[in-house]
Amino acid sequence: MRVIMVALVFLVASCLSAKAQDTTISQKRYWLLPDHAKFQYAGSMGMFSLGGGYKLFRQRSDLDIYAGLLPKRSGHDNVLIATLKFTHRVWKIDRFPDWELVPLTAGFYITYSFGTEFSTDLPDHYPSKYYWWSEAVRPNIFIGSRVSRKLKRSNTIESIGVYVDLGTNELKLVSYIQNTDYLAVWDILHAGIGVTMTFKE
Repeated sequence: MRVIMVALVFLVASCLSAKAQDTTISQKRYWLLPDHAKFQYAGSMGMFSLGGGYKLFRQRSDLDIYAGLLPKRSGHDNVLIATLKFTHRVWKIDRFPDWELVPLTAGFYITYSFGTEFSTDLPDHYPSKYYWWSEAVRPNIFIGSRVSRKLKRSNTIESIGVYVDLGTNELKLVSYIQNTDYLAVWDILHAGIGVTMTFKE
């Protein structure tokens, strides 16, 4: 667990450093303010999640932090989920000046679930070191697509877009590898759809 936390701190520090190098500090907007806000439905980050983050590496990547909710009616207690997500635009089409078309994105995210059923301390009936990290932590990988349109008449919002992600986590992936005769690839995937709003500098 400590190794994961150190890695997350290192990742955030590195990406914020890249953000500082990529961005010229503007008198209109302090560089540390988020570049965009996002709202996502599903995707193993909660039924609903709200976040924001930064564009990095010459606006080819996003680093986002989300807060999600899995409501009680979904079969669990109310579960709060924190997510750190990195998205890279693998294939971007620049032919249309008012549109950003990204047929292929890829990335990873790590979720942390707060709740008694996702305790960092395993129940006594689990063997020692049954999990090599907390069951509250779930690393995920994904691919997706995105489309955005620029808003010329707004003074604060640069563009609004939608995106879709299709991914899996390490637990589902291991289950699939160990049970390929019984599980199809579609059985281990989860999908999410979201809206993104980019702010003007």
